[in-house]
Amino acid sequence: METTQWRGLRVRRASGSEVTRERDPEDSFSGEDVSCWSGAADALVATGAQKAEIAVPFEPEDGEELFLVSLTYSTGDSFSHTSGIREEVAAYRTEAKARRAEAMIRAHYEREGGGWRYAPLALEAEDGSLQSVGVSWIGYFESLESVEVERCKVENQPRGRPKAAP
Repeated sequence: METTQWRGLRVRRASGSEVTRERDPEDSFSGEDVSCWSGAADALVATGAQKAEIAVPFEPEDGEELFLVSLTYSTGDSFSHTSGIREEVAAYRTEAKARRAEAMIRAHYEREGGGWRYAPLALEAEDGSLQSVGVSWIGYFESLESVEVERCKVENQPRGRPKAAP
């Protein structure tokens, strides 16, 4: 039986955040509200397993176009709120498989979202195997804002100038 060799990918995109409501210094329970933003994915960078945001069961080729599934959610507690948190979920070689994963995420959220229930999500990977995905967008204070599929190119070579020969 052949073992699948998983490869790691890191998503390169611009992102940031801003405080939309300051903490009240007179109230020991007060927290601040934060709004996060993310730009379109610039590239999927092949990386070692330790630095990977997502894993794929194939060797991504330099310049190959993949379909990235990501989502945006909000979280908080009784005293603060953070919105626009981006999470990368999976990457596929075909748009159809990425759209199927998008539908599975939405259906799982509709079924399990809200409250304290935590049921992990099993997404079908590119090779047909099931990949368990943590669901940080489900919880008492969490809510799913959106799920997106984006086209991204793979960069296996580091960005920047090559080192000069000695």
